[in-house]
Amino acid sequence: MFTKFIIFLFSSLGVIGLASYAIYRAFTHLNVLNGSPAKILLWLLIIMPLLFIATTILGMKMYSPVIGPIYTVAAVWLPILMYFFISAIILTILNTLFPTFALNQVYKVLVYSFITISVLLPIYGIFNAQNITVTNITVPKDNRLANNLSGKKVILMSDTHIGIINGKKFLEKVVKKVEDQNPDIILFAGDLIDGPKFKMEQSLSPLQNLKATDGAYYTPGNHEVYSGEEKRLYEITDQYTTGLRNSKKTVLGIDIIGLTYDAYEGKDALINRLNKSGFDANTPSIVIHHDPKNNLVLQNQGVDLVVSGHTHGGQFWPFTAIVKRIFKDYYHGIKTTGNSSSITTFGAGTWGPPVRIGTNAEIISITFE
Repeated sequence: MFTKFIIFLFSSLGVIGLASYAIYRAFTHLNVLNGSPAKILLWLLIIMPLLFIATTILGMKMYSPVIGPIYTVAAVWLPILMYFFISAIILTILNTLFPTFALNQVYKVLVYSFITISVLLPIYGIFNAQNITVTNITVPKDNRLANNLSGKKVILMSDTHIGIINGKKFLEKVVKKVEDQNPDIILFAGDLIDGPKFKMEQSLSPLQNLKATDGAYYTPGNHEVYSGEEKRLYEITDQYTTGLRNSKKTVLGIDIIGLTYDAYEGKDALINRLNKSGFDANTPSIVIHHDPKNNLVLQNQGVDLVVSGHTHGGQFWPFTAIVKRIFKDYYHGIKTTGNSSSITTFGAGTWGPPVRIGTNAEIISITFE
């Protein structure tokens, strides 16, 4: 797992390097950006990606209070870099199609406008990512769960990504948001933690306030395994929630089943794991399944409600459009097939850049007709 992660990081560094070269060429064309501004841009293009890679690798191996701030700054640079690159593409196309366009004054105005927008958008995204909203979703009355959960409130939360960027205070804010809803059931659909080393016991202590009349149920996602400390993590979470890891718990006549994340699992293997977890098509059921890509498979097996996270909605544009195309109807919100529903949340936290542009940090309040 770690080797594949390193390969991914260095492959990304190569792509970032090519993008950085394109940015520098476009922004310094006709010497529009020269002298100190050009040197500052060059150093940022070189240093920031290296800092991101270095702090990511170090953070997976050790905890240090120094790593967090450096990683955060370097992570925020990534969306800025992406918007710089989009700007460079636009400038290059304009210069190619309209050679006379490259007049110093016009070009200079565009370059500085693009720089301003590229910096301001991620700054907005940082503040937007900290604003946790409540999304209300109603499950149709044809769903069997309505018989058991009518008048009850179920809260779906996921993707808090607690670690070296979002820590204890952020989790306190998320838990308080959940508390304010007075939930009967809480479903936590994975990625509680981010992956890099952090003060786990201290940062996760707000989970003790995660209270619900009929229980809080937590199933891990993909990021839990990145820390390499799953055993320690589950010892903590099992104190505050009912951990469902390929297992089930029956409450209010409903089977709540948690299926852990498996990136390489096919449809048949997923069905087999569902059955081994105690699924009974004759009993009303909820399945917590972090990644929604195969939720239709679970719905077709007779699961009444599948809840997921994972997508983040792409987190910020243009990834919002890319992720929506990948997950389609399971990108966000409710998808009903027959009498079965699937609900996907954008999640409360962020991975990588602590930025949301075009998506909201959220928890979902589920009610039943």
